[in-house]
Amino acid sequence: MLYESVFEQLRQDIEKGLYPVGSKLPLMADLCEKFSVSSITVRKALDMLRKEGYIDRQPRIGTTVISTNPNSSPQAGGLPLIAFILTGFDDAFGTKIVESALDAARNKANVIMQFTKGDEALEDAAIDSAVNAGAQGLILMPSSSAFIPNRVLELVSRGFPVTTIDRDFQGVPITTVNSDNMQGAQDATERLIALGHRHIALITSHSHVTSNYDRRSGWALAYARDNIVMDEELRVQSISFPIDKAKREKAIAQNVKELESFISRHPEVTAYLVGEYGIALLLRTALIRLGKKIPKDASIICFDYPDTQYDDNMPQFTCVAQDQQRIGSSAVRETLSQIRNGAAAKKIVIPTRLLEGDSTARVA
Repeated sequence: MLYESVFEQLRQDIEKGLYPVGSKLPLMADLCEKFSVSSITVRKALDMLRKEGYIDRQPRIGTTVISTNPNSSPQAGGLPLIAFILTGFDDAFGTKIVESALDAARNKANVIMQFTKGDEALEDAAIDSAVNAGAQGLILMPSSSAFIPNRVLELVSRGFPVTTIDRDFQGVPITTVNSDNMQGAQDATERLIALGHRHIALITSHSHVTSNYDRRSGWALAYARDNIVMDEELRVQSISFPIDKAKREKAIAQNVKELESFISRHPEVTAYLVGEYGIALLLRTALIRLGKKIPKDASIICFDYPDTQYDDNMPQFTCVAQDQQRIGSSAVRETLSQIRNGAAAKKIVIPTRLLEGDSTARVA
C-alpha cells in the first residue's frame, strides 16, 4: 500500500532526527509533492503516525512531532507529557509549587520532574533528556536569568511550549509565571518605614535572577515614595549556597561571618529585607552572635516562610508570602494550553501578601 510506504519513510525520518520533537512536518501539499501521492494517501500515513504516537495533528496548528520513540515514552493513557525542571525546592519555597503543579496535572497530563541544583550543565542535560523522552511541553525554573540555555532558544524557535516560573528570560518570547516581587518588596519596605525604620538593608543571594532584581527595585521604590535618601551601601547580594554539601557547610560559615561584618560596619541599620527564608536564618544567627535581639534591636522581613504548625519554637518571621499554589497550577494550565493551541508569550504576575510575624517592631 502506498500510504504504508509514506508512513514508513516519515517514521524513519522522525526517528533519525530529521524532524525532531517539537518540530512541524511539512504541509500536506508539500508531502504530496515529495512522495508523488494523493492527499488521501498522505492523510492515511499521518493517521498511522498519530496512532503510533509519533505526531499530533491539530487544526490551525499543523502536524507536530511529539516523540521519536513513542514505545519508550511515558505517555500512558494518551495524556500529554510535561517536563518540570527546577533548580530545587524546600519547605519555604518550592514544595507547594510542586504539589500544586502535580494536582493541576492529575488526569490531564503526565509529568516527569528533574532537579538541576542550579547547575547550568545539569539544566541543559535535563532539558535534552526530557525532550528525547517525548515531552511535549516544558516548565522550567532556570538557574539564571542572565544565561539563556541554547536548548531553550532552539525549542522556542521551533514553537515548542516553554513556561518559566519565578524568573524571566529578558527578550525571549515565552510564557512566564512569576510573583509580583517588586510590589512585595515595596510593601515590605514601606511596612518597615511605617514602623519608624529609616536605614533598611537588603540581603539577597548572589543569583542573577529577575526575582532578585525586582526585589531590589521594590526596595528602592519604597524609599523614593517616602522621600527618604537610599544608601546603596546597605545592600548585600553575595550570599551563596553551593551544590556540593561539603562546600555548603563552609559557605554557610562564611556567609554568617560576612553578615556579622556587615552588621558591625553599619550600626545605623535597624531593619532588614531578606530575599529568602534560609538567608533570614543566617542573618538571625549573625545578629545573635553580636548580642542583638529580634525585633528589639533589629527587625526582619523575609520572602516566604515554611509551614511551622507542628513546631511552636520556630521563629515566626514577618514575611512576603508568594502564592505558590497558584504559581504551580498556572504553569501547568498555561503549558497545556500551549500544547493544544501553540506556543505563546504571556506574562502572568501573581500578587504577594505581607504576613505579620514576630520579627518586626517599631523603632525604640
